[in-house]
Amino acid sequence: MKKITFLFILAALANQIQAGQIIGQLTDPVDMNIDAYTDIISARVEKNGEQLTFVIETRGNIPDASVLPEFDDTITYLWLVNADMNPRTGQSTWNNVSSEFNVRGVISRDPNRAGGFVDVTGAMEGGGGGGTVVVQANRIQITIDRGQIASVKRFLWKSDAFKDFHGYGESNNQPTPMSGFARACRYGVLFDANDLVQSVEDRLLAFIGGDPCTAVIDLINQNGGDFPVFLSMERKYPDQNNYQIFAQAMGHSGINHLRTFSRLDVENAAPNAFGESQTSASCDNNFVLDGEPGQTGMIPQGVFFLKFIHNYRLFALDMQGQASARSFAQIVLNRYEPLEMIDVWVHQKQVWNEDVSTNYEQQIDLADYGLEFGVTYRISSLLVDVSAVPTETTYAEAVTDATLNASIDVIGPEGDIDGDWDIDFADLAIMANNWFVNW
Repeated sequence: MKKITFLFILAALANQIQAGQIIGQLTDPVDMNIDAYTDIISARVEKNGEQLTFVIETRGNIPDASVLPEFDDTITYLWLVNADMNPRTGQSTWNNVSSEFNVRGVISRDPNRAGGFVDVTGAMEGGGGGGTVVVQANRIQITIDRGQIASVKRFLWKSDAFKDFHGYGESNNQPTPMSGFARACRYGVLFDANDLVQSVEDRLLAFIGGDPCTAVIDLINQNGGDFPVFLSMERKYPDQNNYQIFAQAMGHSGINHLRTFSRLDVENAAPNAFGESQTSASCDNNFVLDGEPGQTGMIPQGVFFLKFIHNYRLFALDMQGQASARSFAQIVLNRYEPLEMIDVWVHQKQVWNEDVSTNYEQQIDLADYGLEFGVTYRISSLLVDVSAVPTETTYAEAVTDATLNASIDVIGPEGDIDGDWDIDFADLAIMANNWFVNW
């Protein structure tokens, strides 16, 4: 019997994460074929006063500069800022990306290469300079003044990550396929990083010969420490009585975004085998709905929306039709002090001998629940995936792959076409341009 147990002690979040209003975020597909520290899984932009913080989270921890092979080797994390929101201006449209400013965080032993930078790549006036870079495990962030990207009120952006070792550059991740939209608007959602709790837990179990006391795989992996995590554990056991079992579970817990993956395969089992792969990710975060300076009272209708997006693929197949794949997503909204549940939203799906891919979406106007400006609320997100082969079989496959987005978005007033919460000449210009095109 093989018994493998990993346990990471839960640790409280330190005050190292800067509190700020998330004004834009995106996620990027996982690519297990590239370096974990250049595989972007999520990115975001935060606003704190007149400062902007650009954040990237990767599948694996970011190396310290001291371990890079050569003195002038670099690892670069990049945010390409399309400040005028025009794809035909700015930096060359490399990989369909145009930018007026490039925000870079560079890891290197060479002090002339390392650090944070804002490059002016387009014709917009102002901007440029340096920034403050912080690296924590699998997260890198760079903080700049808003004026370094010409104090724009809204912009499009993409992220990239690549390494240059031994004078040979590799753009491992490639720019994120989707653009993020960021706006420094009048109303916002202020998250409290000092009251942020994240965790991921994986469990792998597999048995042979109908004996539930004889586990060939028994693995527990827990992490709820200081950082968002993306964990991957797998075990293969070939050539043992002609059977092979492949088990994998991994999860990511980030602000407003959870991802889980579980898999259990049984091949040529003799005697028969069965088991389960389970992974869960959760995030609890306090927030305040922010309005005009000193504004209190009920929030208006049609402004603050909770978006519940559960995206999943479930696949299960075996000889007896008992293999199953299940994904469970839940969001709970509480008033924080005194603690009082406001509502809970749940969506789940389970399949047997089926292949299903679905994107479930729900949008909730928080004004319908009587939320107020300046009051602390808590949003709790949970995502659980289970791939199960419950009966003995010679062959089975069960796979789940799911994401949960639990974001709070701010919708601008009617007539605010560009989403900056000001109805101005910029909106008029967009409307006029659309009119001429349509005409």
